[in-house]
Amino acid sequence: MSTSSPRRKRSDLAAGIQLPPGQMSRALRYLRQGDVLIRIGLCLLAATIMWAATRGWTRPFAFTSGYIPPRDIVASIDFSTHEPDVPENERRRQRAQAQTICIYTHDVQPLVELREALKNRVFQVTHGEAFESLSEDDRKAWQEFLPTTESMDNEEQFFKDFKLALVEDPELQKFERAVQIAFADYERDGLLVQLEHQFEEGSQTSIEVHPKGRSDVTHRVEVASVRIALATTNLKSRLHDGFQAAGLPEAHLNTLAMLVTNWVNAKRIPATLKLDTEATNEARRKAVDSIEEATINYHVKDRLAAAGLPLTTRDVSRLRAEHDAIISSLGFGNRLRHTLAHFGMYIAMYVLCGSYLFFHERRLLTDTRRLATMLGLA
Repeated sequence: MSTSSPRRKRSDLAAGIQLPPGQMSRALRYLRQGDVLIRIGLCLLAATIMWAATRGWTRPFAFTSGYIPPRDIVASIDFSTHEPDVPENERRRQRAQAQTICIYTHDVQPLVELREALKNRVFQVTHGEAFESLSEDDRKAWQEFLPTTESMDNEEQFFKDFKLALVEDPELQKFERAVQIAFADYERDGLLVQLEHQFEEGSQTSIEVHPKGRSDVTHRVEVASVRIALATTNLKSRLHDGFQAAGLPEAHLNTLAMLVTNWVNAKRIPATLKLDTEATNEARRKAVDSIEEATINYHVKDRLAAAGLPLTTRDVSRLRAEHDAIISSLGFGNRLRHTLAHFGMYIAMYVLCGSYLFFHERRLLTDTRRLATMLGLA
């Protein structure tokens, strides 16, 4: 009986052969080792730090002070700088000063004194019983009320109308109240002959007014309403309305208003407004300080630096502003392309340097501490 082993088929023999792992498998197995992954991570970390430090998502700034450009450098984008636009800022300061609302002090006392003087004159004239019985002093006082253009033949009739208008007001209480009504706007807002500040020193259309000694209480008034030449043109109608409101006889109001207006105009209404220089200067200072400082704007093709001349610090600052404007205008796609280009450069550098180290200084690749030290120095 035969004791020989059975013959194996070729397929069984092939299946029993154990082939060594291929090069790709060995590489993948090597890369999955913990210390290798740590070294790869260190390389990626170093690349990321270099990318962040060099702003690898943007294009680099290429100019330094002292560099001599071979040709004119012109703007490739509209941008503004931090350089002050001196002429424009001066225009803005002048405009701010010219638009400042100047502050005036209002001393109401001269108007009060004028009203009291008027009341005293009316008392002096009306205490006489008849025109013929007026004393020399009383007649002089009466003459102050008469219009210079009227005939002297009407003088006695004017006097009678004047007396009749006030016959029911012997203490002149109604008369005084009526004059106060007529003077109310003057005493509230003040009066002036002309502005004490020039065109370039403040607004010519309105001013701020505060009572004398009360700088904390101000209100704005139009210049036209306090200029004596304009504000007193309707004085007669103001007095007429005041006499009417006070309840004086209607039949004699026109004559009374005309005579009192003559007296006031002859005495000349006093100016009560005076420029508050200190407060106005402070208002001007605040107006100038509040303006927004203008900076120089550049447009495409504007020259930023001249050819053949070394760049100054100001030139570099201007070019830096243009560079920042360009960077701000870059979209995500452009930044991504810059990032990929930088990491591609890092990979090429790692491959080149790694190949050299693999053949000449392999210990740097296998020793994690030495590799970390080398990357830190890089």
